Amino acid sequence: MCLVEQIDKGMDGLSGLRNQISGSANDLEWYRYPAKPHLSSGELRISSLHSFFIQSVVSGFTRIFMKFCDETLSPPILAYAHNYSHGEVEPPHTHQCAQFLHALNGVIRVDTPSASWVVTTNQGLWIPAGISHSLRITGDVRVRTLFVDPMARADLPNTCVLAKVSSLLTSLIVAAVSLPDIRIAGTREERIFELILDELRLLNPIDFYLPNPTTEALVKLCQNVSERLAHPWTASDAAKFLGQSERTISRRFQQELGLTFTEWLRQRRLLHASELLASGDSVLETALAIGYDSPSAFSAMFKSRTGLSPSEYALMAMPSDLS
Repeated sequence: MCLVEQIDKGMDGLSGLRNQISGSANDLEWYRYPAKPHLSSGELRISSLHSFFIQSVVSGFTRIFMKFCDETLSPPILAYAHNYSHGEVEPPHTHQCAQFLHALNGVIRVDTPSASWVVTTNQGLWIPAGISHSLRITGDVRVRTLFVDPMARADLPNTCVLAKVSSLLTSLIVAAVSLPDIRIAGTREERIFELILDELRLLNPIDFYLPNPTTEALVKLCQNVSERLAHPWTASDAAKFLGQSERTISRRFQQELGLTFTEWLRQRRLLHASELLASGDSVLETALAIGYDSPSAFSAMFKSRTGLSPSEYALMAMPSDLS
């Protein structure tokens, strides 16, 4: 049984604890309560009557932080701040509410069954409710997250959306973290959260993601390619790996991923390069690691796809001024 299942099965047992403290919910901020034994280790943190977060450590593996939101969100947004250390991961999990993951610095790799994204400084990823996703952290990352009731607005995105976050939305999210969870109609606090919802409706998508294969043959091929990105892969190599013709491989990639093998490979290398640059690798080291003999050729490719040179991108991953 995975840790996520253990926690999901334990949610009903936590309802009594929430009920016990409901009488003083208006006074709660970050009161701490011992976790139940089935949570392995860690502590339960309750920030309001309708939400809770669990922090746990799994022995023998990378330290894992997992935050789960109750299916009942009232009010419609909960803002949460968390700082990650380099190398931390969150295993696959889902939320009953939508999530907007905003990186103030560093890089977050987000994997879902259908695609992978790299969220960098001043970007955010909208993840609809119920979509399984895992996180991998590169660099020391400060994250500001919104958990949003899917019914808060009728036109909120129903698919994952990577977007550049405006300075206005960043400031609103940072301010929302320090606001009380219990909100009163007509107050400044309510207007801030209403404005956040308006801004989320206007997200401008960034076409910077990697579609993931689903059939066994392409999964094996893509895994092999991803483990050897320094190799000078060609469509002919992919065809030989699967024992099929180049035309068949091209058709399968187009049908399943919407990209040619060459396009998928370029995107895969680009996402990995962004992680390497954010972790402090030089332009030369990054270029060689993803199969480029020439740093200038790599830089040209990287800038054509991101609008930034590798050096500019690495600087962008450094901490922003906002807390």
